[in-house]
Amino acid sequence: MLLGESVASAGSVEELIILSFGLSALMGITFLWLSLKDEKTSNTLRVGLMQMGLLFMVNSLIFVIYYLRTSPELFGFSDKVQIYLLAISSMLNLFTMIQIGILFTIFPLPILAKRKNTIRLGAALILLMSVSALLANMRFGGATGIYLAYNIGAVAGIGISAFVTARWYLLYRSNKDPKYRNVAIASAFLLFAFNGSSIMLWPYTIFFDQRDLFAGSFLEGGALAQEVVHMMLAFNGPLVAIILFAIIFKEGTVEREKRDYTILGLSVAFLIFGLANYLVQILVPSDGNFADLWNYFVVTGTFGLIRPLILIIVALRFNIFDLTNEKIRNRTRVIALLIITVWAAAFFEIIQAFIPMPQLLSAALIGAFLAFAIGWEDKIFENLADRADEKVLPVDDQYFEDDDPYRLMMLTIAVTVLAIGLGILSGGSI
Repeated sequence: MLLGESVASAGSVEELIILSFGLSALMGITFLWLSLKDEKTSNTLRVGLMQMGLLFMVNSLIFVIYYLRTSPELFGFSDKVQIYLLAISSMLNLFTMIQIGILFTIFPLPILAKRKNTIRLGAALILLMSVSALLANMRFGGATGIYLAYNIGAVAGIGISAFVTARWYLLYRSNKDPKYRNVAIASAFLLFAFNGSSIMLWPYTIFFDQRDLFAGSFLEGGALAQEVVHMMLAFNGPLVAIILFAIIFKEGTVEREKRDYTILGLSVAFLIFGLANYLVQILVPSDGNFADLWNYFVVTGTFGLIRPLILIIVALRFNIFDLTNEKIRNRTRVIALLIITVWAAAFFEIIQAFIPMPQLLSAALIGAFLAFAIGWEDKIFENLADRADEKVLPVDDQYFEDDDPYRLMMLTIAVTVLAIGLGILSGGSI
C-alpha cells in the first residue's frame, strides 16, 4: 500500500511515521539476521524469510523518505527536492509490489518446479519494473508516468500473489496431510499481510463503485487517478474479493478439526473493516477532520501495524527459523519484546488521533497492554520451544542453495539503488 498524505495532526503523523519506521526496521533486521544465522533451517524457508526481511527494509526506507517529505521546513527542502522524494518513494513502492510477487513464488512452497525457473521469473519481474517505469516516462513523463508505472507493478505483484494463494488454498485446504493444509493456511496469511489494502476495497468491486480508491494517498488527484482505479478494479479487485469470500466460506464449512479460527477471524475482520471503510467514504463528508483522520490513520496508518503482526504469526507458527537453538531463541525473545513495545506505541498513537486522552492515561494503557503481552509472549515461546523440531511445511531442502539468501540480499540492494535512480529520472520530468 502506498504511503499517503493527510491534514491530520502533524505531530501525530510524524510520530506514527517514526514508530512505523522503527517497527519495519526491527522486523527487517530480525528476519535478515535469522535467515543468515540459522543454517539448520531449510534453505527454502531461509530464502522466504530473507525476502520478507528485505521487504521490511525497503518499507523502512520508504518511511524515512516519507518523513523527509512531511517535514520539509525542518530540513529546508525546496519544492524540487520534494518532487524528487515523491518520485523515489513511488518507485520504491513499485519495487515492493514486485518483491511481493516474488515472495509468493517461493513461500510457503515454491510455485515452480526448478530453482532456475524461479530465478528467471524474478528477473522478468525486475525487468518489468524497469521497462514499465522507463516507457511510462518516455510516453507520458512526470506524474502520469509514475502513476502508470506503479499501476503496472501493482497489477503484476498483486495478481501473482492472488493467483498463487488461490492455487494453494483451493488445492490443499482440505488435504489429509496437515503439512499441505499448512501451505494453504500460510498462503492465506501472506495474502492478508501483503494485500490487505486491496482486500479491504472489496465493496468497490461488489458494488461496481468506481470512485477514487486512493483517498488519503499521494495518488489522489493524479493525472491517471481514474485509469488507475479502473485497472485495479478490472484486474486485482475481483481476484482478492473472490478469494476473501472463498476463504470465509471454506473456513466456515470445513470440518471442525481442520478449521483455522485465526484465518476465519482475520477474513471476517477484513470483511467488516472493508465495509466500514466504504461507508465512511460514501457517508462522511470528505472535507471533514474525521475523514482525514480515517484516511490516514486507518486506511494508511495500519499498513505499518497489521503486516508485521501477521508475519510474526507466520514466522512463529510455521517454524520458519530454528527455535531449538538457545542463542537464537533468547535473542528472538528480546527482539519480540522490542517489536511488541513499538507496536503498542504505534497502535495507541492511532487511538489517540480519534480519542484524545491525557498522556498519563495513554501511558497507563500502554503499560497494561505490555504487561499482558509480555506474559503472553513468555507462554508462546515456551509452547514453540516444545514443538520446535516439528516440520510443519512440506519444504524441499534441496530447492535453493546455501548461498541463495546472501545472493538475494545483494540483488535487492542493487535493485533498490536502481529504483532510486528510476525515481530521480521520473522526478526530473515533473
